[in-house]
Amino acid sequence: MGKGFRFAAPLNVISLSLPEFPAACRDYPVVFARSGDGKRLVSVAVTGLSGGENLFVDSDGVWREGCYIPAYARCYPFTLVEVTRAGEAENLVCVDEDGLDPHGERMFDNDGDPTPSWERMHRFLEESRAASRRTLAFLQALDERNIIAPFELRAAHGQGGEEQVIRGLYRVDEKRLAGLPEALLKSWVANGWLKRIHAHMISLDNFAQLARLRAARAESETEPANRRAPRARRMTPR
Repeated sequence: MGKGFRFAAPLNVISLSLPEFPAACRDYPVVFARSGDGKRLVSVAVTGLSGGENLFVDSDGVWREGCYIPAYARCYPFTLVEVTRAGEAENLVCVDEDGLDPHGERMFDNDGDPTPSWERMHRFLEESRAASRRTLAFLQALDERNIIAPFELRAAHGQGGEEQVIRGLYRVDEKRLAGLPEALLKSWVANGWLKRIHAHMISLDNFAQLARLRAARAESETEPANRRAPRARRMTPR
């Protein structure tokens, strides 16, 4: 199977599906971003304040204890991709061979038959794929209703208080949300979407947690031990 979570160490954002919002909002900022072409909205958990930085994975590939681990990371090195063959859609299991551990759990036995470990993983992949489809419908609705707004994060850190500006993030605009038709909001309560929106809003306070984690990591890596570490300061979404 996989080699711990080392693969996630350089990921400062990780894809997140709609059912994960309530659990993830306790540990991460849950925000939105645009796909490479800018046409599609995606939901992500922010795990670091700079590219190449995941504050929840240590140098041994161990995820921070007690924190929610996104499904994307738990599925790795496997993923399920929908392909079309002879005009029919089917799911194809893909694997990142670099993430396989020859000493990990066996997915298939000597006869090539799936082991219980693979059967569990395959069910999880199917569930994650179904969750992705529900997430797509949710994100399309947010976009169509024009309640998503860009924001930038200004973070002061370090002994000199240098300011870092993080862009490319989106959040739900509370005023636009409140202005939606009452009937629509009631339907979003019924299908659980409003609960997920509130989880997203609450999670924005976790940017301060990222600043604290970064400061703690800097302190642990600083030598000599009595050298003053960069100090985390207030982070303000704008």
